Amino acid sequence: MIKLIHFADLHLNAPLSSRVGWDTANKLRENKFKVIDRIVALANDKQADMILIAGDLFDDSFTDEKTFRFLEDRFSKTNASIFIVCGNHDCLSKSRFYDNGSSWKNTHIFNAEMGKVSLPALNCDVYGQSFSGEVVRESMLKGFRADNPETLNLMVMHGDLHCQSDYNPIRTEDIAASGLDYLALGHIHNEKQMKREGRTYYGYSGIPQPHSFKDSSAPSVNYIELSKQEFHVEYIDVSEFRFYRLRVSVSECLTSYDIQRAILHAAESYDKEKNLFEITMEGELPEGFYVDIRQMEEELSDSFLHLELRNETRLAVNFDALKREQTLRGAFVRLVMEDETLTDKEKREIMECGIHAVNPLVSKEGLL
Repeated sequence: MIKLIHFADLHLNAPLSSRVGWDTANKLRENKFKVIDRIVALANDKQADMILIAGDLFDDSFTDEKTFRFLEDRFSKTNASIFIVCGNHDCLSKSRFYDNGSSWKNTHIFNAEMGKVSLPALNCDVYGQSFSGEVVRESMLKGFRADNPETLNLMVMHGDLHCQSDYNPIRTEDIAASGLDYLALGHIHNEKQMKREGRTYYGYSGIPQPHSFKDSSAPSVNYIELSKQEFHVEYIDVSEFRFYRLRVSVSECLTSYDIQRAILHAAESYDKEKNLFEITMEGELPEGFYVDIRQMEEELSDSFLHLELRNETRLAVNFDALKREQTLRGAFVRLVMEDETLTDKEKREIMECGIHAVNPLVSKEGLL
């Protein structure tokens, strides 16, 4: 039984959104380096035979010698063999990592050609291939077949399971024909489900540390034990921080204070000092209800590590009644309602925008 840890897409040193404050951004960057420490500690605790890193370990444009020295030092603190491929963000054509890391203890970085490392003591072959440039339009796996079906055959690869992709499009037919026992993938951040084609188990590890609100799944690495007959996977959280997207109904709110209470209530079950929140407000609000989003974010800032508010509220307006008004607004509503080229959703959106435009008491920026 072989024990391994599989992760990808840590994106060390990558910049964060300008909306994230300086102190919070520094905490997130520092935590990515702590994630490496936790992975090495996990490998030692589990007595893992190897660590598979499936690309985008960092963003090369933002990586310096200090990062290389950090990785070399941490990787030297485990007896696990470390196998790395470069992805589209740390591809070989713009990366100094291959030149720096190739001589590190227990570390093998695959180049742009399909390579193999044999581990006779484990009766195992490990295959891998790095991105040569930022785009790989032809599947690296196409036509591949493991050399020896009697050994445990593993592969680490950065790629996309969607056939129409610029990032190594991988077909399930090629996975099934590969003769691999496990294909460790990187590139897709929010996918962790382990699958099987033929005899080959394959899957993404997700990401060990979220980078933005697009990374909505729980962060983790894959801890795997496998043999020719058995396969077991455990998803292990190694991160301090998460990005959460929540939705809050504000239809019952009568004041800005009520809205703030609804936001705090929605997040009360989470650790607001260790998580970042994007909260979307939805529901209906009466015409003339003015709330400054940026001001509300500022007023709530002491309660959150980071908070971004989004507006998907609607005006509580009876457009059927409004169209009977002999006013500019009524004339506008009648004009839109009579337009047969528009869907009902489009009509409502246009009418709401029009009401904001003709009513100086309500601004689109101010409606939550």
